[in-house]
Amino acid sequence: MTDGFPALALGMEPPERDVMKNPPRDLALGILHRKRWAYMVIEGSIIGLSVFLLFLFALKHFNYREAQTMTFTTLAFAQLVHAFNNRSTRKSIFDLGLFSNIYLVWGVVISILLQILVVQTHWGNLIFKTAKLAPFGWLYIVLFSLIPLIAVEIKKQLRFRILP
Repeated sequence: MTDGFPALALGMEPPERDVMKNPPRDLALGILHRKRWAYMVIEGSIIGLSVFLLFLFALKHFNYREAQTMTFTTLAFAQLVHAFNNRSTRKSIFDLGLFSNIYLVWGVVISILLQILVVQTHWGNLIFKTAKLAPFGWLYIVLFSLIPLIAVEIKKQLRFRILP
């Protein structure tokens, strides 16, 4: 439910301006080659770790149902943030422009609104067994959801700016 719209929007991503300056990829490697699998495992682990750390934090500061809701929402938001990371494996999202793929922006906005409905409405609480969250809960969700963004941006900088 949370990342369906952004996934469709990534298919509408315009090509990078310098795409023709890169050598063609080796067709024998396939789309999901060893390096791509490694990146998927690393980035998935970063998302999983940030969600797990939030859960541990929330258990100490909120009741169990709120901690579950915060964890569920952080996972959803981290995936939405990660959609922006996946626009390019080489370029920073800040170089590409946060709003250059308007379809992705709208897909993320719609997904966020749906998640808010699930968490902040009586019907969403009833159907999905979530708890309404106070503003501080949402603040922690946003902060922990941004960890994967920061980590992947650092990885891009290290991979293509410091290392050849």
